[in-house]
Amino acid sequence: MNHGLLYNVLKAIKPLRALVRSLRSLWQRYRLEAWVLEGAERNSGEAIRVLVVGQVENCNYLARVVFAEGSIAVQRRKMWKHHAWSLLDVPDCPYGLIFIQTDKMLPEPAQAHNRFVVPTWIAGELDVIRALKSPSASTSVKRDVRHIRSSRFQYSTTRDPGAIDRFFADMYLPYIRQTHGDGAFAASLDKFRQEAEKGAELLLVEQDGKAVAGVLLGLNDPERMEALELGVLGADRNLVKAGALAAIYYFSLLHAANRGFRRLFLGARARS
Repeated sequence: MNHGLLYNVLKAIKPLRALVRSLRSLWQRYRLEAWVLEGAERNSGEAIRVLVVGQVENCNYLARVVFAEGSIAVQRRKMWKHHAWSLLDVPDCPYGLIFIQTDKMLPEPAQAHNRFVVPTWIAGELDVIRALKSPSASTSVKRDVRHIRSSRFQYSTTRDPGAIDRFFADMYLPYIRQTHGDGAFAASLDKFRQEAEKGAELLLVEQDGKAVAGVLLGLNDPERMEALELGVLGADRNLVKAGALAAIYYFSLLHAANRGFRRLFLGARARS
């Protein structure tokens, strides 16, 4: 096949490839992961059957919350989105509980008497100057500063891609996995790199010149710095007790003030 013919063939199949990608995206959007959980309910000991539709982390978390330890059987399946929602209105539904993960708040008519909405995330936002200087915050801030100084913590910032990769592997993943176990919603390394490409900074907490904790800071908003993801070296609980987390938040506030940001955004999972 000559180069001209090959070029024409590739050009002709390009729309077909785009169509395949579009169909795959639709399939992934509406064909959902689902798990059927069966076992003894944690408090009553009675048999219960639960359907969980969404990410595996939610399935793991709910399995621990609902079922007695060691009693659970799990079946994995795929389910169309509309079928999952239709089960909520089935009179003789085979499930005692149905959990469906959604990225949108339901309209009030959809929140019937047998349904409730639990937010996956909560978030907070601090006024940088007020948090550092207001009389009401001065006691806690001074206490944190004393703790930070006694632990010999300092901080530095970097945009070095290699440092961000090391933070992801050595601090972020160990800490989130230890803290949340198999219910952890861990961001990917690609996500970290995407944030870095958009200008994110890595703030590192150092003890005697060694980086022991850190936080990835988003700088997309001219007035608001975002504390995106944090971590502690090796998920070391001794570092946490020494004030590494307090140092992360205090140094983030200090860095935000030095950079002229008015607000610091903090995100956290509701179930944490």
